[in-house]
Amino acid sequence: MAASAAMRYLASKTVSRSAHQQVDHTESPDIAGGLHALLYPAASGAPARKASPMSRRTDLAGSLLITLFGAVVVIIALRAPAPTLVYDAIGPMGFPLVLGSGLVLLGLLQSGRTALAIRSSGLVGAAEGTEDEAEHPASSVRGLMFMVGSFAYILLLEPVGYLIATFVALVTALTAMHYRGRFERVILSLVATVLGFVVFVEGLGVPLPNGVLTDLLLHLGLVDYR
Repeated sequence: MAASAAMRYLASKTVSRSAHQQVDHTESPDIAGGLHALLYPAASGAPARKASPMSRRTDLAGSLLITLFGAVVVIIALRAPAPTLVYDAIGPMGFPLVLGSGLVLLGLLQSGRTALAIRSSGLVGAAEGTEDEAEHPASSVRGLMFMVGSFAYILLLEPVGYLIATFVALVTALTAMHYRGRFERVILSLVATVLGFVVFVEGLGVPLPNGVLTDLLLHLGLVDYR
C-alpha cells in the first residue's frame, strides 16, 4: 500500500510539472514569431485589406513634399563647391542635379493633377489600386523596413563600400519579399552588385566607394583610387 501510494504521488507530481511547463511555454512571448507575423500577416491569419477611398488632400501634400525635396537636392547640387579632381565629364553633382530636377518636375505635375481633381470632384476620390491577395496581405512594417533600409544603405555606403553594402542590401530586400530560395537570392544579389560595379567603374568611369575593400581592390588592380 505504501509503495502504491508513493507511485501515485510521484505520478501526480510529474503530470503537474509537465502541465506547468506547458503553460509557461504557451504564455512566454515568441519574439521571432511576433516579428514574422508583423512582416508576413498571411502566416498569422490576418485578413487582407480592402481598397479604401483615397484622400486627395494627403495625395497633394505628398506631391508637394516630393517637389520640395527635389528643390532642396537641386539647390545643394548647384551650391556645392567645384571638385578639385574630376573623374568624369558629368561631375559629382551631375546625378543629384538630374535626380532633383526630375523630382521637381514630377512633383509639380502630380500636384497639378491632384489640384484639378479636387476642384472637379472634391477632396475624396474613389478607391484606387487592387485589394490585397488573401495569401499575401500588405504589411506596413515591411514597407517601413524598406524605407529605413534605404537610408541605412546610404549611410553605410561610404564607410563599408559599394560592393558589401549593395550585396547585403539586395539579399535583405529579396529575403523580405520571400523571393525564391536562399541560394537564388545570394546569386542574384552577387550578379547585380558586380554588374553595377563594372558598369559604373569600368564602363562609365564613375568611382564608387570602396570602403573596407580599398586595399584589396587596389592590390587586384580593379580600381586606381581610394
